[in-house]
Amino acid sequence: MRIEHVIRSLIWWMFAGVALTAVLYIISCTPGQGHTPERSFTTMDLLIDVEAMPPGWRSFPAFKPADYYCVRDCASIDFEADSESVRRSAYQDVFRYKDAKTARRIYAEISSSPGETPSEWSYRTSAADEFRFACYDYEGQEPPLCQWTARYQEYVVVFGSWLIPDRMAIVDMERVAQAIDLRMVTHLVTLTPSP
Repeated sequence: MRIEHVIRSLIWWMFAGVALTAVLYIISCTPGQGHTPERSFTTMDLLIDVEAMPPGWRSFPAFKPADYYCVRDCASIDFEADSESVRRSAYQDVFRYKDAKTARRIYAEISSSPGETPSEWSYRTSAADEFRFACYDYEGQEPPLCQWTARYQEYVVVFGSWLIPDRMAIVDMERVAQAIDLRMVTHLVTLTPSP
């Protein structure tokens, strides 16, 4: 009899836990204060095109990545340099989240990748709420892989590229970051710091 009571109690608590989880999920998906406004564009519209890259690059069709960070709306584009280098690729990812708070958390995860900001990097943006540029030697090999990560309200944007002689230098990465800023400002119109 005592075992039956314990089993019934466990079943009741499991049911209560499932019900509470369902209610919290529904509440978190309901539009309300702190949620982002409707946008007239998608993350695909926020991708740069090959014209933003230095000479000697080509692009591939944009796609929606099957990615851990893609939970609402996201888009990616890959680039390839005309180079003899084995590592000659670049990419841009754009992720949109339900609110700036979620975007801040994801930005913190993505921007904590290994690497350091090279002394040659001088670009500072006033368009992004947060940003970081870092390079690291992938598995100790040359050339280094560099990544620009920025948060614009509920959006997190990542641009990564290998530094490739005559195809991608630090100054070229700065120009690409500026092109990303311009695209984001053009679509978001006014960027105000998110709460």
